[in-house]
Amino acid sequence: MAVGLRAAERADLAAATILIDRLSALSIMTVLILFGTSSSSALWIGLVGGALIAGGAAWRLTPPDFRFRIAGARARNPWQGTAAYGVSTVSAGAQALDVALLSSVGGPIAAGLYGAVSRWTQSLGLLVSAFSQVAAPVVASASSWDEAWARLRRGLWLPAVAIAGCVGVAAGAPWFVTVILGDDYAESADVLQVLALGTVPAIANQPLAVFLQSRGHQRPVSFLLVVGVSLQLATVLVLGPGSGALAAAAALALGQAVLLVGLLSLTRRYSPGRS
Repeated sequence: MAVGLRAAERADLAAATILIDRLSALSIMTVLILFGTSSSSALWIGLVGGALIAGGAAWRLTPPDFRFRIAGARARNPWQGTAAYGVSTVSAGAQALDVALLSSVGGPIAAGLYGAVSRWTQSLGLLVSAFSQVAAPVVASASSWDEAWARLRRGLWLPAVAIAGCVGVAAGAPWFVTVILGDDYAESADVLQVLALGTVPAIANQPLAVFLQSRGHQRPVSFLLVVGVSLQLATVLVLGPGSGALAAAAALALGQAVLLVGLLSLTRRYSPGRS
């Protein structure tokens, strides 16, 4: 339902539907839990409900000429030419294996210390996700890289805010961990600091990958994503037994740093005059 908004280049409204999705899901889960629903049931009901509400909002906000409608059907393969996108998506999802791998090689205590803070920086990524998703059609429709960057410059404050947030989390990690988790998780403060700083290149990687894919360079991007995630998980396996939770945090930072170098190299290769 959000495709029409992106096609109409209403980046502001497309970003709003993402926020509507998250806030609706949170509201539904909160109400259900207050009325005694189990947390596991409230979770999936909230996620489904939030998506449905966001879909309806997206359809309503879309200009009439761009709204989704069924105008007949014909047999065709909807996934034709999307293999590189599929590899990219699977690679990104594989990052979640770091906790399981750390538990297997470093033990449950290390996994607990890492898992307690490993997703804290994801909320900062929502800003960049919204920016990347709504910017993709703008980049794809631009006649050149110069035009694409000129049209996106106004939205660069979103990644900048996310990066500033990461620096703030890194600086305040000991306080955040003590207040939220208690003294028993004091060792997680160092892990959170490394994770927060490692998220800085990850924030740059997301829009760079989306922009390169939108300009038709899906295959090299998918290759780099596989390399970055493989390096991250391999580092967990090698360093996890000795360094525990800190090894998993360092592995994420290393994988994202290597991926950033690769994406910047691709951007320089394919930028103005070559794409």
